[in-house]
Amino acid sequence: MKKEIKIKAIIDRIEGDKAILLFGEDDSAEFPIGLLPQGAKESDILTIKINLKDKDTEKAKQKAAEMIKKLVKRECHRV
Repeated sequence: MKKEIKIKAIIDRIEGDKAILLFGEDDSAEFPIGLLPQGAKESDILTIKINLKDKDTEKAKQKAAEMIKKLVKRECHRV
């Protein structure tokens, strides 16, 4: 499995604080305009890069597990 993908998108239109991005002919998504590059406008073509952050994911899981463990331990002492 790839750790990174690049997707081409076209800014179809702006609706309020959202840009409607088109991915090919059948897919679209709303995207916050505040996250678009400065000066981006309707009909501009974007490249969106998505990375899988394995190390960050593992750290977040460990932190969540530690928090749950502390909560369970605290609740056990109350009983």
